[in-house]
This record gives sequence, structure tokens and C-alpha cells, in this order.
Amino acid sequence: MTPELRQLVADIEAIKHKLDQSHDTDRDYLPPLLRELRTYIFQVHASFETSLEIIIWKDYLRTPKNFWDFGDLFERMSFEDKRRIVHSLHDDFPNRLTVKLNELRNVFAHKKGETVRNGYNVDAKRLEAYKLLEEAHNALNNFFARRAGVEES
Repeated sequence: MTPELRQLVADIEAIKHKLDQSHDTDRDYLPPLLRELRTYIFQVHASFETSLEIIIWKDYLRTPKNFWDFGDLFERMSFEDKRRIVHSLHDDFPNRLTVKLNELRNVFAHKKGETVRNGYNVDAKRLEAYKLLEEAHNALNNFFARRAGVEES
């Protein structure tokens, strides 16, 4: 590792340490298990949102233009708008799970830490959230598999 890279890594670690310390004293503190869950929620939600955009681009806009040319349009649309459009195009889209996923993401993105801690600091509730993520992930994969003519998993 070069000295410059070593310094860069050290600087990043120092900043992360400061952020972790301030997070630990924040009234919206989330313990590590809930921060990890939040990371998975955001990851699955982001994947869903990109998938919604691809479906809109392919099945609604039906244009030969590059998908990435529509970045500004998609940025102006809410997740809910995208979900509604895709659901109107495809009856077999996992709409119920998409709504639940968005609700879960909203809890972790917009609620105060105490609310999230009280609701999800119980193992059974966290497991329920992880199962929803798994179910949503599988449903989206199966939706695309059906559209591609591939057998569902």
C-alpha cells in the first residue's frame, strides 16, 4: 500500500470513528443490529427502485433511447409513482410486497431512533423484517424470471 493510500485509509477510519462516537450519543441512536437491518432495507429498496425504473423504461416509455438518458425523469418521480405505473402495466408484479417494503424503508428513513428501537429491537420483529426483505427479493426475481421465460426459483 502506498503512503498516500495508507493516509487516505487512516483519514477515512478517523472520520468513521468520530461519526460512530457521535452516533452513540445521538437521541436517534440505533444499535448495530438495527443499523445492519437498515442497511439491508435500503439495499433491497434501492434494487427495487432501479427495477421499477427499468420496467417503466422498457414497457411504458418503449424508446430506443438509453436507459440512463432518463435519469432526470426518474429522479423527479417518487417510489410510489413508479410502483403505481408498474402495477398498472403488470398484474403479476409483486405490488403488495413493494408497498410493504416501502413502508419499512420509510420507518427506518424517517422515524426517530426511539420509534425504530422500540419497534424492531425485538428479535421476532427483526426476523419479520428480514423475512419481508427475502420475500420481496424473491418475488422480484421471480417476476423477472417469468418475463424472461425462465423457471421461477
